[in-house]
Amino acid sequence: MSFRRTQNAHDQWLSYCQKHERAVNATGLPADLFGRADLLQRFLHDGSFLHMSGRELLLSQIPDASFVALEQFINGYFDFQDAFPALQKERLRRFHRHG
Repeated sequence: MSFRRTQNAHDQWLSYCQKHERAVNATGLPADLFGRADLLQRFLHDGSFLHMSGRELLLSQIPDASFVALEQFINGYFDFQDAFPALQKERLRRFHRHG
């Protein structure tokens, strides 16, 4: 009998980030934001992230190109983007669209 080890959610997240490294880099956002899925989820929900350097990163202040790259990256992983009010609000403010 053999047992196949399945990936846990954190391993799946890291694997996704690794497979989509170009997309992560295209965002221009700090790598530590992508260290755990829940960190990125909080950033998309609240609109802010406290970087390891102590500086606060605001979703409303990232360049449009970074925002679009971030949208493309998360589209392949998160199915419930409506759960991210800061993302929705910022998308509407910048591009006058909901999705």
